[in-house]
This record gives sequence, C-alpha cells and structure tokens, in this order.
Amino acid sequence: MSNHDLEIFTDEQLIKLAGKAAFTRGKNYHLEDRVISLQINNGNITACVEGNYNYEVHLTHRKNRLEGGCECPASEGFDFCKHCVATAMAYRKVLLEQNELKNGDSTQRIEAYLNTLHQEELVNHLLRLITSDSSQEYQWSIKADIALNKFDENEIKKRITKAIPYNRHYYRYNQVQGFFNQIDPIVELLESQLENLHPEKALKLVDYALQRLDKALETIDDSGGYRFDIIAPLIDMHRNSLLRTNWSTKKLVNYLVKLNSLPYTELYPDIPYCFEDILQKEGMDLIFACFQDEWDKLPNLSIKQNRDDLTIYYRLEYILSERAKENNDWQELINILKKTAITQHEILNLFNICMDNNDLSQAEFWLQKAKKSDNEFPNSNSRKTQQAEVKLLSKKSEYAKAVELQFEIFIESLQLDDYKSLISLASQAGKEKEYRANTVLYLQSKLDEQQSFLFGRNHTDTLAKIYLYEKKFYEALELAKKHHTTDSVSLSIARSFLDKPNIAIPLFQQLADHNIQRGNNSSYRYAIELLLECYTVLKNQDHNQLFEDTLNTLLQKYKAKRNFVKFAKEAFKID
Repeated sequence: MSNHDLEIFTDEQLIKLAGKAAFTRGKNYHLEDRVISLQINNGNITACVEGNYNYEVHLTHRKNRLEGGCECPASEGFDFCKHCVATAMAYRKVLLEQNELKNGDSTQRIEAYLNTLHQEELVNHLLRLITSDSSQEYQWSIKADIALNKFDENEIKKRITKAIPYNRHYYRYNQVQGFFNQIDPIVELLESQLENLHPEKALKLVDYALQRLDKALETIDDSGGYRFDIIAPLIDMHRNSLLRTNWSTKKLVNYLVKLNSLPYTELYPDIPYCFEDILQKEGMDLIFACFQDEWDKLPNLSIKQNRDDLTIYYRLEYILSERAKENNDWQELINILKKTAITQHEILNLFNICMDNNDLSQAEFWLQKAKKSDNEFPNSNSRKTQQAEVKLLSKKSEYAKAVELQFEIFIESLQLDDYKSLISLASQAGKEKEYRANTVLYLQSKLDEQQSFLFGRNHTDTLAKIYLYEKKFYEALELAKKHHTTDSVSLSIARSFLDKPNIAIPLFQQLADHNIQRGNNSSYRYAIELLLECYTVLKNQDHNQLFEDTLNTLLQKYKAKRNFVKFAKEAFKID
C-alpha cells in the first residue's frame, strides 16, 4: 500500500458520491464491522461487505479522487452504494492509522513501512530473519507444522525429546532463560494438538514432557522460577486429558497410585487431594485404601536405611496423615507416623500429639523412645527431650520433679526463657522463693570461680538478664561494673536508666567508645545512633552539659578517626 500523495477524503465527499441515505446505511455497516477481507494495493481497494448477502466491492483512490462500485443491485458495479461507503470508511481508518504511525517513534515508523510492502516482500524479509537464528527457525518450524497439521503422536514425542534435553548444566541467567524459551513452542504444540489426539495418547505425551522436565531440572539452576510457566499449562492439559479418558473409577485410581510412585510426580499437584473433583467420593475412598495397603506393606524405617532414597515413605505418610488430620483421628495419625519415627524430632512429635490428646501413658512410651534416640544419635539435642519430660511431669502434677529437672535444663542452657519456665514451675511446687535465690547464688558462684573469659561472660549476661527481667536495675548495673557484659546486655542496662540521664549517659558513652574503637564506618554510625538515643531523653541544662562534655571527650579522643568526627558533627550539627 502506497499512500504518499493520497488525500484523506471526508464524510462530505462520501455523501456527494453516495447520497445521504446510502451514506448513513454504509456508515452503520462500517460501525458494525461488516467489512471483511479488506485488501489495499497502491490505491486499489477490494473488500467483502456482509449484509443479507455478501457483496464484493472494488474502489480506486488516486490523489484526491475516490471512485468504484459494488456487485449489489443498487450499484451494479458502477454506482457508489452503501457497501462502497462502508468499504471506504474502513479504508480511511487504515489510512489514518498509517499516517499516525509515520509520525510516531522508530518502531511505529517501521510498522508504517512494513504496511507498504506486498505479502511476498514481507515473507522474504521474515524468512531471512528466521533462518539466520537456529533457535528462531526451530520455533517457527513448530508453528508452521501446527498450522499445516503435520503432527502425529510420534512426531510430537520426538519434538518433546529435542526441546527438553538432559545434562545441560545451565547456571547462568541467559542460559536458563534460553532453555525454557525453547520449550514454549512445545507447550503450544501440545495445546494445539491435544483435542486431535486420543485422550490416553495425549495423557502419555503430557506425562512424558513432565518426566523429561523433571530430569532436565537436575542440572539447571532455575532459581528464577521459569519452570512454573511451563508446568502450569502442562498440568492443565494433564487434567483435561484425564477427564477426557472417561476411565472407570478403578482404572483412574490405579493410574494415580502408579503416578504417585514415580520420581517426577513432584511436578504434579498433590495426589490425591488435587484430583478429588475427578475421583469423587468413591474414587477417594478407593485410592486411600490403595495407599493404606501400600503403607502397610512397607517395613518400619531403621537407622541403617538410606533415608534419601525413601521418597515413597514420605509421600504416603503425607497423604495418609493429612486424611487422619481431616478426620480428627489422632490415634490413626500416631499409627501412620510411627513407621518413620527414628530421629528425636520425629519421636517427640508423636509425644506431643499424645500429650495434646491427654494420653499420658502413650506419651510416656514415646518419651522413653526419645531418650533412647538421644543415645543412638550423638547430634540429638537432649535438652528437647528433657523439656518434654518436664512437660509430662507437669501434666502429672509432679511439680517437685519437674522443677528439679527444669533447674538442670537452665544450668545447661543459661537461657532466660528456661529461667522463666523454672520460676513458673517452682511457683506451682511452692518453691518459687527458694529457686529464685538458688539460681542467683549459683550464677554468682560461677562469677567468683575465675572461669575463662568467654564462659564467665555467659553467666554474667544471664544473671544480668534475670536482674533486668525482675526489674532489679541497680543490681544489674553493679554487676556490669564488676564483670564484663556483652554489648547487647550493656545496652539493655543503659536503656533501663533512660529516665536517669546522670546514670545513662556514662553507660552510653562506654558503648559508643567500644564501637568507635572498631574503626569502621558502620561502627562509627552505630556509635552515633547510641549517642542520639541518649540525647533524646535529656531533661535539663545539667544533663545537656554532661552530654556535651561526653561528646567533646569522644571527639577529642578520636580526632584521628576523621569519618567518625565528620559523622558526629553532621548528626549533632556541630560547626
């Protein structure tokens, strides 16, 4: 289409050509999109216009002249009828769009140029571009074969094999993106051919694509998540093909049971729960019975088994345990989970289920198993087993034994949460005062034993945290003066005296000093954050003077640390 010298004709010109009545009817035809198969070639316009009958229109446009006719009775190939008006208006719309493109950005101007080319020229241009890139040529060959209906089951399988190769070891972004880009046409291919294939053949092809994708992903770093855009349509096709099979309930169940045992099942949604609408109640009951039968045939796991190779255990365990939870059948849940319960974590999970359901006898059994597991697995955390025993003793109202064991746990962990649990249990045993005193005496004795610096510091911190928890702020302050506490504990002590700036300012100064000594910008900035926190609570002129003296002391002491001095002056607006 070339329209360099063509003038855009107006409605008034069309009215002169066709008359008011024909113009109005033609305009309505145009607005109703009745003009189809519009072809434009150097000012020669042909189209088909839909009405009671379909009529072919031929128009010519030369500079400021527009003329033509239609095969309808009103035109007889000569007069400008309503069909001519509709075609002219559709043609004019194209001209206006073309002019807009010509005045647009580079992409729009390229589009305007392409609009002027004949189909043969466009095809030649496109072919040269496609064949210059092997990846593009492959993708376009699939599109072409789809359009030409060149595919059967075997050809599609070959294409899947080629598009999803193994052992590529792609880790760079562009490699991974390129890998998944070449799979896109295969997904399109499957989608386009699915309805033409027998449902079972379609199902096999989708399964095959997912199987190859799972294998390929073993050597591809898809941290960008490109696979999800591939998997989602494949799963939709899988469901659609499964629905089209019209299999009996038994055959459908057998298929899903087998599918669940395959390695690439991880790419599918949860079996059987995501297929519940297809299985219906009869199918769900039957498939659970099959999974239960599989589960019962599996031996209990042992310590010697390679747990990395036991995927089927964990799949079946998940399926059956979810059903037990839905049915609120905790005893059935115990029966399922005990088959794989070897580690401390797994055994204590069973213990907690029994405790939550007040079965103390069975809880005692699993507690003993957990203690035995602690001996068999050197890396087990015996503290968790001890905490479980405390929980059981408390449930049995044996508070004296529980508090003794909790005291042992605290001595080992030196954690404030364990201290809180200790005091709670001691209160129930009527020994709260005794254990508060004993705990402090124990920690103080460790401070006096001249332990190694690191070990002694742990006891100091723990005692300081207890003082702060119990709002004994001055005891915590005195402890920090005599023994070293970590920065985090020292800061907690300093913050407890923010309402007393005379005490707080020297504490914040020490913390700031300690951070400045580290000699890096992040530590300088943190030191200034501490000083600003203290600065916000100053109450009177004396406090302001004390803080100013503190800041000047630090600036003088560390004047060689230019970045610290710069940051401080910026923060406190010092010239």
